[in-house]
Amino acid sequence: MNKIFSDLFGGGSGGGDGGGGKSGTVVTAPPNGFDFKYPRAEIEVNAPERLTLKVNVPQSLPIGATVFIASDSKGVSLESDKLYIKSDFIKTTPDGQDVAFLDVMVIGAEVGAEATIKATAGKLSATTSVKVVEQKDKKSGRSFPQVLLSGHNPDPLGIAPGGSLTLGERDPVVYQRPQDVGANIYWINTSSPMASTIYDKFTFNSIQWRNFLFERYVDIFVKEAVHELYKKDFENFNADAVDQKIAEVVRRVHQSANEDLEGFLFDDTYVAQNV
Repeated sequence: MNKIFSDLFGGGSGGGDGGGGKSGTVVTAPPNGFDFKYPRAEIEVNAPERLTLKVNVPQSLPIGATVFIASDSKGVSLESDKLYIKSDFIKTTPDGQDVAFLDVMVIGAEVGAEATIKATAGKLSATTSVKVVEQKDKKSGRSFPQVLLSGHNPDPLGIAPGGSLTLGERDPVVYQRPQDVGANIYWINTSSPMASTIYDKFTFNSIQWRNFLFERYVDIFVKEAVHELYKKDFENFNADAVDQKIAEVVRRVHQSANEDLEGFLFDDTYVAQNV
């Protein structure tokens, strides 16, 4: 599973939003005519990052107009507190609308700092939320999530009463507390109707249980992929894009599992370890 995860998400994406106008991407107009490309972003500490403000030209602002930028936190500073719309910044959507892409450069001074970055021009305003995170090792890619069984594995964060998280049958089959998101932890709900039935009838060493586990890992990969898609391409985040991403992830996971997890998924004599 770690290998499959590395194949899907390896390489790391870095902080910030990557700006606008990448080769091969479709230019879209901002929904309100004056919006940041993403509503929130994570930026690496002590590394200049680019946030992209999109402006409809000339409907919202003309070429030459001034846009003022402000941060509400000393933990996130700005390279400049004003930007000017120039013709060089303009790209055209497929339906002929001109959109200016303005790069708002920000720097995070300390890990954990959060800020709201606000852009204003006359009566127009737009905001985006920023959180400062540790610098990432670009070579290592993303770390594999820690996947645990509710009611069986100890809580790594030490906050669950009794030492292990207890879930009910109405809780999601794949569950995360708010604290688990930042810690990259997922819980498989062993109290869910299907999980409890499989456990009672076949035990944790059965093919039925191993296939149930595999399906939950696929759920986790899909969740990770959808969130990755949202972060990387928010402006084109829609039902068709999500459906296409899910189909791609499921296909690749099944292909890899068929090659690398044959014993785990299909061998009656296989004995699972550390479940």
